[in-house]
Amino acid sequence: MFDTESNEIEAFIDAVRRSEFTETVTILPSQQLEYESLFGVPSTDIIVDYDTGHSVGDALISEGFINHSPVHVQETGERWPVFIREDREEMSARLDRIRERVDAEIDVNQIISGDQHLSHEPLPIQYNLSPKQKEVINFARQQGYYEWPRDTTVREMCAEFGVSKTTFLEHLRKAESKIMDP
Repeated sequence: MFDTESNEIEAFIDAVRRSEFTETVTILPSQQLEYESLFGVPSTDIIVDYDTGHSVGDALISEGFINHSPVHVQETGERWPVFIREDREEMSARLDRIRERVDAEIDVNQIISGDQHLSHEPLPIQYNLSPKQKEVINFARQQGYYEWPRDTTVREMCAEFGVSKTTFLEHLRKAESKIMDP
């Protein structure tokens, strides 16, 4: 099983290296054993430096948007978590200028005002969480686990999530640790 999945990882990395937009691929010393014990599959952490001439990043920055966490590039798109200190109308005008300048399709997935309470929404900042850690911590937030007083208990969340308390808490505590000390 692992051999097939390891080959898929190697094939993916080779494909990224062959891309005309890729400048370098760095394979990080990873927590592969930790991931394998959690999910039962091999994994590899990589950093890809790519030709930013095909990115919307410079245009976002020039219009006053401030990147606040890692950019995620998937297939033909990018996900840029950004801050801007403008009202929605001005933000929309700036995005329209970027769309025209770099011929980009830009979708806004979430707008959060500075005074909005966030605890029930998915995490706006992307930490280096595994998919399961993201799923568990967002679930806990949606259930009101971080409210005072709490709207739920760990036992109730485990029952609804369908995992043991030990497994649930392992994912939750690791996610909390990464968020508190990124």
